[in-house]
Amino acid sequence: MQADLHQKEDEINEFQKEIGKLNHQVQSLEEQVNKLDVTLVEREQLITQFKDKQKHLEDQKAEVLGTVSLRYLPHPPSKKEISAKHRA
Repeated sequence: MQADLHQKEDEINEFQKEIGKLNHQVQSLEEQVNKLDVTLVEREQLITQFKDKQKHLEDQKAEVLGTVSLRYLPHPPSKKEISAKHRA
């Protein structure tokens, strides 16, 4: 009877050690999940910043191209030029 009691106590101690190891693993995994969550949030923020910057650059490009096009496109004749042609 005493031997059975001692064996059960040993089993309980082993189970408690195993529970401690498993709890430690769970805690470690939770920390890893939290780090991954933070990384995903940062990734989404960077993607958003990239898209915003890309849009801004595309807008600037369109503005510059528009300015350049206006410079090199022939502009309509002024009123003076029109009346000078009519006099000639």
